Amino acid sequence: MVDISPFRGLIYNEEKFQDISDKVSPPYDVISEDDRNNILCSRENISNLILPSGNNDEKYTNARNLLKEWIDKKILIQDCREFYYILKIDFELNGEKKKILGLIGLTGIEPYSSGKILRHEKTLSAPKKDRYNLLEACRTNFGLIYTIYHDNEKNIDSIMRSYLQKKPFRDFCPCYDSSLSFKAWKISDKKDIHMITELMKTKSILIADGHHRYETSLMYMNETKKSSKDPGPQDFVLTLFMESGQEDIKIYPTYRSINFRDLSDIGKYFAIAKDKYTIKPVNIKNGADIKTALDKFREDNITGFIFYLKDGVHSVTLNNQDSSVNPEIDIYILHNDILKELDRLYNIKDISFNHNEDSIIDDVEEAVSDLGIFLNPPTINEMEEICYSGGLMPQKSTFFWPKPCTGLVMYKF
Repeated sequence: MVDISPFRGLIYNEEKFQDISDKVSPPYDVISEDDRNNILCSRENISNLILPSGNNDEKYTNARNLLKEWIDKKILIQDCREFYYILKIDFELNGEKKKILGLIGLTGIEPYSSGKILRHEKTLSAPKKDRYNLLEACRTNFGLIYTIYHDNEKNIDSIMRSYLQKKPFRDFCPCYDSSLSFKAWKISDKKDIHMITELMKTKSILIADGHHRYETSLMYMNETKKSSKDPGPQDFVLTLFMESGQEDIKIYPTYRSINFRDLSDIGKYFAIAKDKYTIKPVNIKNGADIKTALDKFREDNITGFIFYLKDGVHSVTLNNQDSSVNPEIDIYILHNDILKELDRLYNIKDISFNHNEDSIIDDVEEAVSDLGIFLNPPTINEMEEICYSGGLMPQKSTFFWPKPCTGLVMYKF
């Protein structure tokens, strides 16, 4: 079902740069100001292209000119021939060593209606406009679309693992996060390339991260089709394919930090909600306590939330749950019931999103926000079940980590 292809990657010149640890960056949408001001400020760091300097449309012209300069100076070069690329990410979580393995190639762009490429959440228009302007100016995919697929027979995995004993062409810890390690190999054997291409034709893929980038490429392709129906390189997008059965691929939580027009009495909500939820005060002092409480909810198969307010912390758990069956997915309960009622009562002014428990606690304690809500993320299986049945999840439902770096391999067309 999925049309994928090897390609000549645009890469940092291996003769000039044996180490690219200070050249790569996180994806554009998670680069912090500290990153920009410190380790990513090198003239040859990829962040100068994905987040170019300048005002308004000037920045896209600056990116195009800088990309041309880097290619002219052979800072960036196109690989010698078409490859699939293998990416292995080693990382540490809660003191445990983890690893994930993925394939980098091109995906033939399809509308979601084809059923070959699925999304799991809706997108916002502003980021797509920005990414479209950059794509139009540079005709380059700098970042990867992160997708997941099923490979129950592990045929593709077997091909990739046959290369892991060879010397990788890249092996580094990025300067922006020394807890990560990236290794990359090139799949060069024509039989292996053909086999991977054919095997993927039997599959569909689900976008885990990069919806805005994918939809930007779809928009760009459709725009070019207005002047010519002929197929072209703009019909493909740079993609990372991750087999979803890997033990260390997980969805991590995204918490809510909320401000209201008037949160005068949270007791009003608690009184209304008591028929649906069991609400009780809990002793929570820090992020570690939050994690412990959420882990307990999951262990007991309970849909539960932690409400963190400056004058008290409460657990809010859904009533009438049978522990022998899967409960409602937390993110749907939050958006379709809890947030709607809170908005009706107190008028939500804004919601921000954060993956760090202590950061949200600090915001509430410092009166930056009125309420922090903590919840468990969906599982990979839950996300797949929803999306393959045609459903969509609320925005900011998922957070996949670690994210692939930007700048390892790019696609210039």
